[in-house]
Amino acid sequence: MPPALSEAHVGQQPGYQQNLLQGKVDEPIEPFTGGRVFYQASFWPARSIDNSKIEKGELVLVIDRVGITLLVKPYS
Repeated sequence: MPPALSEAHVGQQPGYQQNLLQGKVDEPIEPFTGGRVFYQASFWPARSIDNSKIEKGELVLVIDRVGITLLVKPYS
């Protein structure tokens, strides 16, 4: 599960909060079916939060988790 962000984490260093939630697509995330991301030293099944396609190698932000599937959006 993505770690909870407490106020103690915010402001520790620039970008700390976003880096904590950043993953990298390992298998392309296809609309409505999903793919796989590498997140916090593990591989996780993932789906795009808006059902868009995200290519292998792209960085993503973890938004939520349903079961063991991460819901992500492209990092921008």
